[in-house]
Amino acid sequence: MADSSTVVTKKGYFSRIVDSIKGITFGILLIIGAFYLLFWNEGRVDIGDVAVNAIAIDQAVDGDFVYVSGAVSSEENLGDGAYLKPGDYLAVNRTVEMYSWIENSTSKSDTSVGGSETTTTTYNYVNDWTSTPATSSNFNVPAGHENPAKKVADANFKVKNASVAGKSVNMDKLDLPEYKALVLSEDFMDLKGGVLAGGYLYTRPGSDAQPQVGDVRISYSVVHDGMDITAFAELAGDSLVPHVDKETDTTVYRMFDGTRDEALKELHDEYATSLWLFRLLGFILMWLGFGALLAPLSVILDVLPAAGSVSRGLVGLVTFVVSLVLSVLTIFVSVIAHNIYIMGAIAVALLVLAVMYLKKKVVKPNVVRV
Repeated sequence: MADSSTVVTKKGYFSRIVDSIKGITFGILLIIGAFYLLFWNEGRVDIGDVAVNAIAIDQAVDGDFVYVSGAVSSEENLGDGAYLKPGDYLAVNRTVEMYSWIENSTSKSDTSVGGSETTTTTYNYVNDWTSTPATSSNFNVPAGHENPAKKVADANFKVKNASVAGKSVNMDKLDLPEYKALVLSEDFMDLKGGVLAGGYLYTRPGSDAQPQVGDVRISYSVVHDGMDITAFAELAGDSLVPHVDKETDTTVYRMFDGTRDEALKELHDEYATSLWLFRLLGFILMWLGFGALLAPLSVILDVLPAAGSVSRGLVGLVTFVVSLVLSVLTIFVSVIAHNIYIMGAIAVALLVLAVMYLKKKVVKPNVVRV
């Protein structure tokens, strides 16, 4: 079932100019934020470079940064206290989706001669499964699109005690491996009148084929007990505790699915991915910021819609190039600023160049020949 609603709004020329001028402040903040983000990003620590220094636990003493590989286990059985029966899990994540009303909107703006702007917004309402149902009062048309509260909440559960290689770990603080989707079966599920279909527990019979608003379906992801892992931590007697690296002030307390080499590769990959994502985000923020700074120019030219349109295209192109150049320069300078060895090498090179330059400036005495 789907329906829609259309809203048409009109904004005058001078109101648009005032709004665009107000946006200059926002643009400045975006640019400042972009520079800060790019600088901060280049100074982040690659946890893989820290973890590679961990020593094997059988060669360590208390206080050492260690890695340990082996099977992780717990004497506890874990469930969710509702539908999933207690089993061999270290951690359980319950995801609850509700069949809900979802509002989607599309807008189209047209500028008229004289600079006024007419915006047509169409709100479409559809039913679908979502883990975050919207509050209906925030819809443009709440009536007839009411979402009830979820009958079952999302939740995460962990065992209290677990150990690896005879050393206990703090499950509340330990960063666990990626949760794996649990294939549901009646063997370990308490259906309570529900049905299993497509990897979900539908709490109301028939809701898998003909769902109604308010129906709930549940899925689970888990960390299995007994899996082979590699953990990085600090040795403290019979326990593994969070390790704080003295040089970088970075805390390491993580468990990975697999071997030490696989764990280190995952850490390096995480860092490389986040490094480029933050670089891209910094560039986009800067581009948006410069666009906001120059937005009043395009709005003023909107008195003739064609002129305003051309202006936006040129502004977008120019600010793209400027933002790209500034982002690259900021990244380059930040890498140098965060690396004391590079800074030292540059300082020495500049000193050598300065000495060579000064030597060339020395004026040789005139020799008078008789």
